[in-house]
Amino acid sequence: MIKFLVPIYPDESVYSYLCRLYCHSGYVWHRGFANEVFSRWCEVPEYNFINVLNDDFRKTLEEYIPYKKLLLEHTLFPYYARFLPKERKIKAYEYAIKNEPFIHKYLPIPNGKNNYYLRYCPKCVEEDRQRYGECYFHIQHLIPSVHVCPFHNCDLVDTAIPNSKQRNCILMPLEQIITENGIGAAVEYEADNINLRVAKYINDLLHQPLNLDSDIFIGDYLTVKLKNNYVSPRGEQRYLVEINRDMAEYFNGLKSYDITKQRLAYVFRNNYFNPYDISLIAMFEDVTSEDLCACSGFTVPKHIMFDRQVRELRQQGKSYAAIADIMNVNHEVVRQILLGTYDKSKSNVQPYKCPKWDWATIDDKCCKQFNDYILLNCEVSRKAVAEHFGLKDKTLRNLPRLKKMILDYKKSAKLNEVSKRA
Repeated sequence: MIKFLVPIYPDESVYSYLCRLYCHSGYVWHRGFANEVFSRWCEVPEYNFINVLNDDFRKTLEEYIPYKKLLLEHTLFPYYARFLPKERKIKAYEYAIKNEPFIHKYLPIPNGKNNYYLRYCPKCVEEDRQRYGECYFHIQHLIPSVHVCPFHNCDLVDTAIPNSKQRNCILMPLEQIITENGIGAAVEYEADNINLRVAKYINDLLHQPLNLDSDIFIGDYLTVKLKNNYVSPRGEQRYLVEINRDMAEYFNGLKSYDITKQRLAYVFRNNYFNPYDISLIAMFEDVTSEDLCACSGFTVPKHIMFDRQVRELRQQGKSYAAIADIMNVNHEVVRQILLGTYDKSKSNVQPYKCPKWDWATIDDKCCKQFNDYILLNCEVSRKAVAEHFGLKDKTLRNLPRLKKMILDYKKSAKLNEVSKRA
């Protein structure tokens, strides 16, 4: 039974820690150590998260380091769970804290992103040896699609260990790998290189505290942060073609960039939560990693404020055309807003209804003044009568008595003209 534990180093992955513990524990066979640590005999090492641990080993481990700290500071759990919706995030967190198996199915890990090898930074290896006497795998070097060390501005070096759970996985410390194969060359980047800037941004994001209480959807937050030239006047429709084109130009030279227009749509609609793609969109929008994780500066979405203003103008008696001119949109957009067409939860939101008018009283008043109108005007038509009485609806569909009087007057005028000719 393992009773002595070595200290865990800053930013060290749990896999790296178990590898070093295996070397210092005195076990001569990998499987013997794994059976002592893991809860299942068939368990293979987990590179980015924490294996299901034996109860006794977990109790011993928690005497040295709290399990919560181990999860949040030495695995990629906060990286993948950060932008999930609140309920999914809490569920994934509770599942991970309980050290349950198959944590991957609760996290948005893209398919095909794990086909890479464990990596290390040559300069980090030298520093770790000087400081601790041995080197280890840093958790930020295991993030997919990031190929640069954010501390030393140099390329990461691949090992021969594929970052995927296979039956032949073993616990092999980085010190042993470098002793056998030698240390790789350090290829440095300029300070303004896009690969280095992305690596630093994602490293900062990884070390931000994980907020489990935020109920702001990341797609809504990114939409609010978009510049006005990337959204419609109303604010809900996003010009994805322009965004995709300008993002491709902004990230020109980035080694891992495969964002498409369709994927952008999924992110903005809160259907896709890949932290790498979300980070790139936030960088493009000039949002810092700290503000992104805290959703700082989030306001009511523009389209909600826009619809609210349209309804207020209608309450003031403005016509559709006048509202369209004030808001600088098409007349049909105003009409659809007032009908409630854009409301997402139609079952809970009733369509907007225009203020009620006392059409019976208006009809009666216009009928009483109709004879006076005839004496002063020679043209008698629905449009002319409506304009005389200041009515917006030229069809007079809400004034049946007035319409009948106009029709009767036209018939009588036509009969008088026929009789005069006879």
